[in-house]
Parts: sequence; structure tokens; C-alpha cells
Amino acid sequence: MRAYSNEKLHEIAGENYRILCGYCSMLEEEGYWEHPKAILKHPILDFLSMYIQALMIHLAVYRKVEDEQTLHMIAATCGGNPLAVNEVGLSEGNIKEAERLVMAPPILLQLCSLRDVERHSSLTGLFFDAVLNILFAESYLNQQSDPAVTRYVKEYYGRIHVFIESANTHGACVDEKYLFRKICMGDLESNTEQLKEAGEDFKVYKQEALFLTERRPAPVAQEKPEEEIVEPEATEPEFVSVEEQVSTSEEPEPAEVAEVSHWDELPMEEDAEGKDTEETGQTEDVIEEDASERSEEEAEAEAPQEAKTEEEQIEIDFLAARLTKPLKELNDLVGLKEVKEEIHSLINLIRVRKMREKYQLPSLPMSYHMVFTGNPGTGKTTVARLVGRIYRELGILSHGTMIETDRAGLVAGYVGQTALKVKEVVEKAKGGILFIDEAYTLSNKLNDNDFGSEAIDTLVKMMEDYREDLVIIVAGYTKEMEQFLQANTGLQSRFNKFICFQDYSQEELLEIMHNMAEKAGFCVEQEAVEYIAAYLEAMSEEEKARFGNARGIRNLFEKLVTAQANRVICYQAPTKEQLSAITREDCMSVIQMP
Repeated sequence: MRAYSNEKLHEIAGENYRILCGYCSMLEEEGYWEHPKAILKHPILDFLSMYIQALMIHLAVYRKVEDEQTLHMIAATCGGNPLAVNEVGLSEGNIKEAERLVMAPPILLQLCSLRDVERHSSLTGLFFDAVLNILFAESYLNQQSDPAVTRYVKEYYGRIHVFIESANTHGACVDEKYLFRKICMGDLESNTEQLKEAGEDFKVYKQEALFLTERRPAPVAQEKPEEEIVEPEATEPEFVSVEEQVSTSEEPEPAEVAEVSHWDELPMEEDAEGKDTEETGQTEDVIEEDASERSEEEAEAEAPQEAKTEEEQIEIDFLAARLTKPLKELNDLVGLKEVKEEIHSLINLIRVRKMREKYQLPSLPMSYHMVFTGNPGTGKTTVARLVGRIYRELGILSHGTMIETDRAGLVAGYVGQTALKVKEVVEKAKGGILFIDEAYTLSNKLNDNDFGSEAIDTLVKMMEDYREDLVIIVAGYTKEMEQFLQANTGLQSRFNKFICFQDYSQEELLEIMHNMAEKAGFCVEQEAVEYIAAYLEAMSEEEKARFGNARGIRNLFEKLVTAQANRVICYQAPTKEQLSAITREDCMSVIQMP
């Protein structure tokens, strides 16, 4: 995903909305809106603003996001805030109206499709691309990366793809591959390869659209009584032609309907499937034609299987692209070879398990909770955060964020308060990872009034209640964690995945030091490195345990930076090299060698 500032995303959303206004102005000037307007009772630009704002609301509800920036974009992007979105929060009325508009037949895309058929143009794909740019701009606010957006876009495309595919878009090929590239590239300012092939169409349409928009800007939508909006409601996605809508409405008169020729030629879903659109009056010729079409379908029985295989491959590509970043961060960590192997094996197990589910193959129950064992400073917290992000991309968690706590965050000092405290922490962690450090302290009874066991009992119950969208990782020393799991039989059945974090070697600790220095813009001189290496080698086992692995290296590096600052400040005009160098002298002032 490309990184855009919030200001740039607002600009992109506004620009694409203006382009959509231009497309709609073209449809209106060419007569395509006359018949729908008689039924819907709205100017085309008013209807566009309602539809786009409804999509933005629908996406926000789907993602469970109502932050200030998102609400502001929803209210500000479309002319006049037609659904009266309050930037404090979405109302029940906003949500219901958005659902009604989004799930109704996509009238504007139908008109684009009709125009493409009549004029051999590419408007449908370009219209849909501009809509997606607005939705992605909303989802990228605050540099977020939410897999729910991918699912939403695929579901949205699934509802309206028949109107896109039925139009011969002449180069602007919008299909699953287009969606894949759109999502993976994250580029909202240039077209994907398929739309680039539309060639001059895009340039001409965009220029004409912006010209029409400037000439007649989108009007501010006036508040209208709800009963005036007579667009048909739909409980599930389906194609409904305007003729069918007219049949249930008193307006317009049949004579007025007959005058419009555009709509009668609109390709419908039934036509795409080779079925007759008339309910009665089939002749023998039509029946024979249907039989011929059916025989052709039987002769190409393998085609649907090929399409399914391609769809599955696209799904695999989606997942691989989403997992790339967290897996790279995991693989870039110093050391932890066994840990990385365990995490990769777990990912493979989850992915294969999901593949088996598609074919309805037997699947053993699987617990995603884990036990991290090892000494302090071995990377347990860092890996837990990455696991949360990986689980999110795999669809196991909705958010993948991590809440870190310990005994103090779970146990209270009075009867009844511990359960409430645990519930509060678990509620906060829902949708992500709850990381409990030194979890074994919960089972250590400090006195007769200790409530650690109550915290464990409550935790076990909530793990069951929230098993669909919560993963708990407990961490601590190996021996103590074994004792902790024996404190409650419910813990033993839920924590069956153990990952052991080994201590870092001397070479790995020096590599961690080098990485810290490089990121901070420092250079540790070779003599300083040798001095630190000698210090680490001279440590006893007890001293190494107190040092704390990577945590100890971080503390040491911070002390070295302080010592370097005290030395360099005495220079009258230090050079860039002097400001960057950590020397043996700095090490000697911090490290006391035996």
C-alpha cells in the first residue's frame, strides 16, 4: 500500500468524486437519465452524492471504524452531505439509509453499461475505478491497512460485476485480476494496466467530465422528506430493471415509458446467462434456441472449474501480498531461528486448514493461543505483535492489535473486583492479541486473600466466550510456565502451542547493537565493538541472566549514547563523523570490566 497523508487522501477522494460528477453529467446530457429520473425523483448529481456517501458509510460500518478523520471524509467528500452525517458518529438512520441505497440495483453503473454497449465506449470500468479510489482513500486514512477493505471490495464487486461484464468496455477490463492489482498496488493516482489499455477513452472522458463538472458543479443536496425517495429496496443483491420498478409504481404513465429507447436495450443478468427475459409467450424457436445454448454449456463443462481455479489462485495471491510485510519483519529479526520456523509452520497449517474447509474435508479443532517461554529480552513481545498482524491477514483476528498486561493489570485486592478487571482487559483486547507477561505469577498464591486463581478462572471462561476473535499469548520462564498451566485444567486444553525463545549468542547481541546504532545514525568503531565483545564474553551465567539479552543491549546502547554526548559536547565545532562515532572511550566510561 502506498503511503498517503490524510490531506492527500481527502484531495484524491474529492478529485474522483468530481470526475464521477462529470461522468453523470455526460449521461444526463445524452438522455440516459430521463427515464430513471421520472421514477427516482432525483437529479442525477443528487442521486450520485447519496450513493457515494452511502457506500462510504457502508464501508465504515463494515470495518467498524468511526474515527474523526473517517467521519469527516464521509461528510465532506460528497456535495452537501446528503445523508446528514454527523462527524461525532453515525446514527442508526445513516446506517439504514446507506444499507438501502447500497443494496439496491446500481442504477448509475447500469446506465454506464448501456452507454458502453451503444457507443462502444469504456465508461463502466472508469466509473467503477473512480468509486474504488474513493473507498480506498477512506480506508487508507491514518495510514491504516485493514484486510476488511479487501473483503468489502470483493463483496461489492460480486454484487455488481454482471453490469460491468455485460458491457464491452473495449480495453477497460475490470475483473478479479484488476481488483488484485488495484489492492496490491495501492496506487490511487494512476490507472492499473487494464485501465491504461482504455487509451484515449480515459483521457477524453476525464477531460470532458472535469469540464462538465466545472461548468455545472454538483448542487448541494437539499433535505427532502424521506417518503419522496422511492428507490426500490432490496434485501439481497439482484438485478431489477426500471421496467420492473415502473410496474409497481403509479408514475410515469405507460406512454411516457414507451418513449425511452435507451433503457430497453440495457443488458440484463438474464440475458448474460442465455435466458429469455419475457415471462410468457415463448415460441418453439425460442425453446430450440435455449436447448442449443444448454448443449453448448454442457460441451464446455470444464470452463467453470477453470474459473474457480483462477479465483482460488487470485485469493492465494491476495493473501501472499498481505503477508509479505509482517513476514519480512519476522525474518529480519536477529537470531530466533527455531521461533521463525515454528511461526512459518503455524502459518502453513492455518492456510492448509482453510483450503481443506473449502473442500469440506475433515478438520481437527485448532487452538490459536500460544505459550512463549524463555528468558527476558529474547523477543517474545516483538514476535507476539507480529503474530497479531499475521493472524489478522489470515482472517483469524479482525484487528490484530496487541494489548500487553501482567498480574498487576488483572488482579485486584478485593473480592469481586478481579473478575471485572479481567473482563475489562479482555474486552479491550478483543479482535487482537492479549499478551500476558510473566503469566505464572497469577498462579503464585501470595497470601490467603490472593485472587490470582480468580483471574485465571475468569480468563478461561472469556477465552471460550471470545474464541472467534481473541488470541491470548502467555509468556514467562519455561519451568514456571509449566507450573502455571497445571493450575487450571482449562488452561492445559487451550494452550497447546509452545514456542521456546533461546538466549541470544554473543554474535547476535553484537548484531543487534549494530542495527540499533545504524537506525539511530551512529557508527560503533571497531575498537569499541571489540571492547563490548570482551565484556559479553567475560560474563558469568548469572550475570548473563541479569543482563537480559536484547533488553540489556538496548540499555547498554542508550548508556553509550549518553556517554558519547558528554564527550562530544566538549568539542568546539564537532564534525559529522565525531557526532556519529561511538568510541572505545565511551565504552570504558560505561562498562566496568572485571
